[in-house]
Amino acid sequence: MTLVYCIHSFRKHREVIFHTIFFSQLFLLFVSLFALNMILSFSTKNATPETYRDFIQALRDQLTAGRPTSHGIPVLPRREDVPDAQRFLLVDLTNSQGNTIRLAIDVVNAYVVGYAANGRAYLLQENARDNRPPIHTLFHDATTRIDLGFDGSYSGLSRAAREAVERNTPRNRARNRAGASAHDNTPVLEQIPMGRNELDTAISLLHSASSPTNQALGFIVIIQMLSEAARFRAIEGLVRTTMRETYDPLMRGLAMESLETHWSDLSEQIQRAQQRNETGFNRTIVLHNVGNERREVNSVDSPFVRGVAMLLYDRNGNCNPASGPHRHDEL
Repeated sequence: MTLVYCIHSFRKHREVIFHTIFFSQLFLLFVSLFALNMILSFSTKNATPETYRDFIQALRDQLTAGRPTSHGIPVLPRREDVPDAQRFLLVDLTNSQGNTIRLAIDVVNAYVVGYAANGRAYLLQENARDNRPPIHTLFHDATTRIDLGFDGSYSGLSRAAREAVERNTPRNRARNRAGASAHDNTPVLEQIPMGRNELDTAISLLHSASSPTNQALGFIVIIQMLSEAARFRAIEGLVRTTMRETYDPLMRGLAMESLETHWSDLSEQIQRAQQRNETGFNRTIVLHNVGNERREVNSVDSPFVRGVAMLLYDRNGNCNPASGPHRHDEL
C-alpha cells in the first residue's frame, strides 16, 4: 500500500513539475514575442533626462525580455533561435520639427541595420558576409529600398561621415569646449558631439537623406545614443546629462571608446566565467574610466561589469561556429 502511494505521489509531482516548467517557458516565450511586436518611440521635443532614461530602459526591456542571464546580466539570443519575423525591434524617433524615422535594431546584437522615412528604406551594408541578418523582412510598406554604400562598423561609418564632420567641425569647436581641443589628426568619432540637439539634428539628417555622408553622421550619433547606451549604463548616464535644456555636448573619449570596442570581449569573459562557476576572467580586459585612467578588468566583480546591461551571446564559448566580425564594436 505504501509503495503504491509513493508511486502515485511521484507521478503526480512529476506531472506538476512538468506543467510548471512547460507553462513557465510558454510564458517567457509569450513575453518575448509580445515585447518584440511593440514599436518603441522617443521624441527629442521636450525630452528630459528622465524621459531618456525611461526610453533606454524600455529598449533594454524589449531586447532582453525572457532571456537567460550570466552572472545576473541578460544574454541576447543566438541568431538561430530567433525567427526571421522576430529578428528586429522597431523604434520610432521624432525630432522637434515633427520628422520621424523608423529604426530597425537587430535583437541578436542590438545593432542598427537601417531605417525608413518618407516611404523609403535605407539599409546598411552587412559586414558579416556569411551571416547576413534577414533584412528582406523589413519595411515592406516602403516604395523604394536603398542599399547604402557603407556598413555599420565604426570604421565604415567614420569613413563615410568624414566629409560631413569636416564641414561641421568649426561650428562644433565654437559651441563645445570639449570639441575645441580637436585637431586635424583627431579621429572622426571623437569630433562628433552628442546630446539632445545633436540627436534632433541626426534625425533630420536621416529623414532628409540629402547625402550619404550626412546619413553616416546621423547613424553615428544615433547608434551611440541608443545601442551603446542600452548596452552600458555608464554610457546611458553620460548621455542622460545632455538631455537638459542647457548642457555641454558629449564627445566620445577613452571611457566610451573602451566600452564600445570591448563589449564582445566583456560578453565572452563574463559568460565563460559562469560556465566555470568562477568569477575571474581568463584574460585581462583594459578599459578606461571617465577620468581617462587605465583600468584592468579581471573579474565579474569589477564595477565596469556591473555597468553592463546586456551580453552578446558567446558563440565560441558555447561550441558554435564563429559569428564573424561584429559591427559597432569594430574600429
